[in-house]
Amino acid sequence: MMSREHEQFRRILDELSTLAVVDKIKFLDEFLFCFTLSGRAIWSDEQATPVEIADAFKWTNELQHRVWNIRSDLLNGQDDNYASRLYDNMRFYGEQSSLLSNQLVPMTIQAYNVFKQRRKLHE
Repeated sequence: MMSREHEQFRRILDELSTLAVVDKIKFLDEFLFCFTLSGRAIWSDEQATPVEIADAFKWTNELQHRVWNIRSDLLNGQDDNYASRLYDNMRFYGEQSSLLSNQLVPMTIQAYNVFKQRRKLHE
């Protein structure tokens, strides 16, 4: 059975694909900011070994590159199923590091909530 958080994550991914390009970019901006917060959580995980932390940072960096590429494609008018690309990259890089994987759903939810709040302010 899927947790409530994971159900929310799936709903967010579904909605992301329906957004206008400008809103997709705004969401990705919030998501990219969340990497800073997740990095702090990874760094301060007292259960993790230094090797696990370094490995998580390596895969976090790789995922960030892919997110920046998706954002760049959107800016250049290439909206190639970005929500699926984002999810596929999150899944792949999350599989490389459990520390990173543990951050991805909360990151997505946080980024989405901030995106929605900012969007309401500008309506």
